[in-house]
Amino acid sequence: MNVKVVYKSRHGHTKRLAEAIARGAGVAAESVETVKINQPIDLLFIGGALYVGKIDKALEAFLRGLNAGQAKKAVMFGTSGEGKPIDPIHALLGSKNIPTVGDGFYCKGGFLWSGKNKPTEEELGRAEEFAAKLVKG
Repeated sequence: MNVKVVYKSRHGHTKRLAEAIARGAGVAAESVETVKINQPIDLLFIGGALYVGKIDKALEAFLRGLNAGQAKKAVMFGTSGEGKPIDPIHALLGSKNIPTVGDGFYCKGGFLWSGKNKPTEEELGRAEEFAAKLVKG
């Protein structure tokens, strides 16, 4: 199965979560700025955060550039100090006719001075297990 973990992170919280998901999936996490899609992806883990109520423009551009032939299924994940980024990711995937698996994985991120230790080690462990379970089917 071809699996990719792709994310956008400004402050490191989503990157830490992406790396845990990638460990569980047995692949490397890749930033939306550097990822290359050379063959169809069976399962795409895609993550980000909310910044003033919106996902990052680089993540949005990546999602707008996807087509159903590039990703057969997607799993959303994210962190945010202000709300769940999964809804806008889900909407963009839906506009590309890329089906999503389940409700995704979300944990609280940081905002300004709060949340410096987010996601927690427990949350990272749950994210790793979450991804491993999905990859194994």
